[in-house]
Amino acid sequence: MMAELGLRDPQRILSRVDWQGKEIIDEMQRNNEKVIFLVPHAWGVDIPAMLMASGGQKMAAMFHNQGNPVFDYVWNTVRRRFGGRMHARNDGIKPFIQSVRQGYWGYYLPDQDHGAEHSEFVDFFATYKATLPAIGPPDESLSGAGGSAVPGL
Repeated sequence: MMAELGLRDPQRILSRVDWQGKEIIDEMQRNNEKVIFLVPHAWGVDIPAMLMASGGQKMAAMFHNQGNPVFDYVWNTVRRRFGGRMHARNDGIKPFIQSVRQGYWGYYLPDQDHGAEHSEFVDFFATYKATLPAIGPPDESLSGAGGSAVPGL
C-alpha cells in the first residue's frame, strides 16, 4: 500500500481503508485543534498520515535517516508526496513541537529503543516498548494550545 500511495491516486486506497474513529478526527479538524498522534511502529505506519495529508490536513512527523542514501531519498520523497513537514530525529523534538503549534498535526512514533540508559520501557498498545522520555503529556507539550492526542488509528 505504501508503494501504491507513492505512485497512484490516494482515492484508490481509501476505498480499502476502514477508519475506526474517523468521526473523532473529523471533529478535531472542524474545531481546528492541535493534535499529536502517538503511533506505534508497525508495517505501513506512514499510511494514515499520508492519507490525511492527501486530504489536505497539514501533517508534521519525525524521521530517522536511513543508512542507505538511495533508500533514504526514495522513502522520504514518498512520505513528502502530499506535503507537510518532516523533521530529522537528530534535530530534537523542538522543531516538531513548533510545527504543531503552527497548526500542523503531529505524527509521533514514541517507541524507539536507544538502550536501557536512554530509554524507558512502558506498556504501549498491548505490548512492552522502549521509548524516549522526550515528550510529556499533550497539554504540557502544547502549553496553552488546548491540544489533543489520539493514540493511533
